[in-house]
Amino acid sequence: MLLDEVAPQPELVGVNSVVVEEYDSARSNDYEDYRREKKRKAMEAERLREIERRKQEEEEEREREKERENEKDRDKDLNIYREEAWRRRAAMSGGVPRSSSPPRNGNGFSIGTSGTVGLGVGAGGQMTTVQRMMAKMGWKEGQELGKQEQGITTPLMMKKTDRRAGVIVNASEKKVKSVNFNGTPPARVLLLR
Repeated sequence: MLLDEVAPQPELVGVNSVVVEEYDSARSNDYEDYRREKKRKAMEAERLREIERRKQEEEEEREREKERENEKDRDKDLNIYREEAWRRRAAMSGGVPRSSSPPRNGNGFSIGTSGTVGLGVGAGGQMTTVQRMMAKMGWKEGQELGKQEQGITTPLMMKKTDRRAGVIVNASEKKVKSVNFNGTPPARVLLLR
């Protein structure tokens, strides 16, 4: 069949097509080629998606690993900063670095025990934190607390009775101060019934 003899065949969709070759059953038609090409392209696209997915997973894993390393470094730095700050505070307070847990002794905890006679600023690390704070405000051991020195003279001592409970021991007896009238006799009071 010649190309000149073949007339264009109108299609239903309005596209003209020209049939150039006759059907040969020994040779595969275009549909088989089309299916093979489509299958090859689908497999290629799947392979590319798989490669992209693996790259994405590896990138995410690297990011997570980097974040873990940063977290470890940050925790390590924070721990170093905490220890350094603790050492600085201990050095500034003049105290000897102690363990984090308070010492336990048989008779309980003592707030006001000190190895010094007078609590001044120079007593150093033998004072508790409260004693140092009070010494900065001018308090000395044996001196009463309060504006007119009417308070207690010795700090309260506590003896632990339970995990969260304690009893005050060795509390000093409250002494009654005499009233001073500055030389003037007290006024008379009349009791009316």
